[in-house]
Amino acid sequence: MDDVIEFDTSTGGLVVLDPDMFDLLGWEFGSRLGIVMDPEGDHHEGAHEPWPQQWIRAAEPLQELQEQGQFQLILTGEGVFHVRITDEKHQLRSKAEASWLCGTLRVEHDRLVVAETWPDPEESHEFAVSRGEFQVWLHRMPIPPDVTRTVGVFGTSDHPFVAIELAREPVPGVTPTTFPIRLHVPEDAVEPHAGWLCRATVKRNEGDFFLMDLHRTRRELSGQGRLPVRPGEGLRTGDQVLVRIANRAQGFWNLELDRRL
Repeated sequence: MDDVIEFDTSTGGLVVLDPDMFDLLGWEFGSRLGIVMDPEGDHHEGAHEPWPQQWIRAAEPLQELQEQGQFQLILTGEGVFHVRITDEKHQLRSKAEASWLCGTLRVEHDRLVVAETWPDPEESHEFAVSRGEFQVWLHRMPIPPDVTRTVGVFGTSDHPFVAIELAREPVPGVTPTTFPIRLHVPEDAVEPHAGWLCRATVKRNEGDFFLMDLHRTRRELSGQGRLPVRPGEGLRTGDQVLVRIANRAQGFWNLELDRRL
């Protein structure tokens, strides 16, 4: 197994587990996971008690399950992540910018799922994996400076931003990272920059140009831009496209159409 997936998470994390072992996790797993994936309480308004207390109460039983090898959780923040999933030895630790040992993972049914959340993920990918117990490693991989960046998107299919490695042979003397592991991303990666690409939605036709909403994540916008109306392109309100950011003028980004999404 050595695959690269495009993983779009609005919950701010990803879960790795054998899906047929879900019954061992308990019926409260999903609700607890939703809390742990929101460490700042940004998506849980009106909490009846301080959020840190709720978060710790939800995290403690999940940490026990994680230490038993029932699942692994990586907090990423919202965005689109190109992720390499591999169970082969490619000397990723020597190539990575940083590496973390997440812990162990038990696979007993020859299946592995990487999901946005569980048990009802919007985004999930399934892989065939021979059964056994693995050490799960997270690697942050370097992105070449000549790769065109996209707002809110981390890495490309040719240059994945992170790699999840399932290793059968444990590395001695390495302690797992504190639960849950958090992948820190560059702060400016969700802001528009000249020369970058950006996902955008047509807001309305202003005659000579389309007013576009520029996306930071699924739920958040990073600004607005203007895309010239070109005969034959046939864009309409609500269409989603990928645009290239040119420059900023009068509070708007000037845009060029790259392709439809």
